[in-house]
Amino acid sequence: MAYTGEKYVGDLALYYIAKKLESGKTTGTVKEAISKNDINKQLKGDFVGAEPTPGATLGLPYNQPQGRATVFTQEEINTALSIADRLFESYRSETPEGFTEIDLYEAAQIESKKISNIEENVKQFAGPNDVTFDFAPNKPAEVVIKDSKGAKDPVYTGITFDFAPGRDPKDVIAEAQVAVELGVPASFDVPQTTVEEMGFTPGTPSDPQSIILTNNNNNNNGGGGGGGGGGGGGPQEQVINPNKNVFNNIPDGADLVDVEGQLFLRYAVPGAGELYEGSTLFMFYEVRYNDPIKAGFVTPGQEYYINAKFSNDDLDLMGVVAGNSADLPRNGPDGVPLHPFTSFVETISTEATIKPWILDPDSVSLLAEAALENREVTEAEWFGTNWYDEHTESERAWLREYYKDPGTATQKANDYKIQVASALKAAGVSGGYDTESNQELGAPDALSTWIANKWVTGSWSESYTTEQLALFADPFRNGVRDSDFTQYINTAGLGGLNRSAEQEDRIQKLYTQYLGPVFGGLTDTEIAEKAGRLRNNPDYEQALVESLKTSRLALFPKYTNPELTYDDIVTPWRGLTRQVWGQEADETQGWWQDMVATNDYEAGQELLRTKGLEQDIGQVTVEATQALQQALGGAAGSVETRLGVNE
Repeated sequence: MAYTGEKYVGDLALYYIAKKLESGKTTGTVKEAISKNDINKQLKGDFVGAEPTPGATLGLPYNQPQGRATVFTQEEINTALSIADRLFESYRSETPEGFTEIDLYEAAQIESKKISNIEENVKQFAGPNDVTFDFAPNKPAEVVIKDSKGAKDPVYTGITFDFAPGRDPKDVIAEAQVAVELGVPASFDVPQTTVEEMGFTPGTPSDPQSIILTNNNNNNNGGGGGGGGGGGGGPQEQVINPNKNVFNNIPDGADLVDVEGQLFLRYAVPGAGELYEGSTLFMFYEVRYNDPIKAGFVTPGQEYYINAKFSNDDLDLMGVVAGNSADLPRNGPDGVPLHPFTSFVETISTEATIKPWILDPDSVSLLAEAALENREVTEAEWFGTNWYDEHTESERAWLREYYKDPGTATQKANDYKIQVASALKAAGVSGGYDTESNQELGAPDALSTWIANKWVTGSWSESYTTEQLALFADPFRNGVRDSDFTQYINTAGLGGLNRSAEQEDRIQKLYTQYLGPVFGGLTDTEIAEKAGRLRNNPDYEQALVESLKTSRLALFPKYTNPELTYDDIVTPWRGLTRQVWGQEADETQGWWQDMVATNDYEAGQELLRTKGLEQDIGQVTVEATQALQQALGGAAGSVETRLGVNE
């Protein structure tokens, strides 16, 4: 369970101590008691669920409300773990007789409260600003903060050093305070590099002259030239020798690396950027006895060398420790070393269609570990992945069903595929027409498989699958289309795919284009019949167009150009109608169709005025009234004068 209290690194450290005490283990680090899942929830601020609060089983006074985990950065979490380790180890090693777990917890609570107070003080005098620090000897924190970004008069303008890269300054201050009080070094009190790596010994304020190293040789065990790792906050690896060792009795492809004095075998997991995001994932196996010869994969007298060196923190960034060298299988039955990652990417990509959980980063690590150890991932291991925690019960149920009986699960997936194929056929989706057999082909097999796998794995419910099938079969249907499905259709290259709705729409448009709304109207049965012929015969459309041209000439014989469509013919008549009426006319009226057929402009104008008066069209009525008044206005005025009372 993740921490849900106030955002203080000190409180988080105390929480981790509670977790450690609850684990019942008196040895090992605090970090070992904190699960990766808890840390991931802390980073994301996920809901923590209804698990018992840490400390409850021991009767510790530490409680917290249920809800979302408080968000901390990875650096803040690392700081809390480091503080917790130091406090726990300090009190554990100095525990007097009769000193209980609750006593230890309460003592740690006092120290963690000091850290939280420091954090609160930093927040108060820093205000809303992001706090940064220059290396300014003998300057109080308040002065250094004043010299942070945006300051007009810098206190210090010389060379600056970041002695805790990537760490929030307030966390550094808090940890430093505790470290001083406990008399132990802080986690950042370690060199970020060595003079051998730099090639010189830097000067000091009293003796500023740097000393160049003339014999900088990092070779080890017969290795080649030295090298440096990457920068920018990622793992810092010192390459000792880039060449591969030839080992015995373990899978091919391992590097031998030195992690703070402990040797590990390192295997690169293929598929970065394809199976999983980010940089290459590595699987580490601790060398048994810390000696390749005693571990049994180097023959006595055989030369070997270290490939690289880095820290434990860098190891955590690169991958996971999967076990020790004794867990790795020996050579294959033929005596040849195993190649655990042969077709690794291709196999996982193929299986992921029916087992989507294997593309999760946790799962890739498990699969790589199992491949190296020549075994299968256990059901319990799958249940412990982030994928299992974060997906729906329908999806989890499919995982359980699959591993309970893979054969039956595979048959179920095939049955779903048959159902989808039948539904596609019924909806008018086909794979085109086979001219040799004169038969309509079924929908592409890959399409049926993709949809069925979404359904059977629980990613899609039955109702959602039905809806998406209907939307796919009819491109003109309203509804929300699944984005993954749309992307698949656009990129899968499903050649020859035909949908009845598309062909039916094409038939109706052709008839309307050439014959218009009156003579181009078809029944649903006629549309379906002609759409089927269009779908099954690539040459049918051209023959249909020629037939429609002939029909158009018969309906409008005064327009002798056979290439003119109904739309071409009526466009000027629509304009004339708007000019006379000031609005559109109902083109399905027989008189309007007859007017167009005459191709007589003057007669058409007169007919539009007559029909406009009959139908009480406003513009026509007003213009007729005005014309009558203008024609009779003068005579009418004189008559009215002569009939006045003064006559």
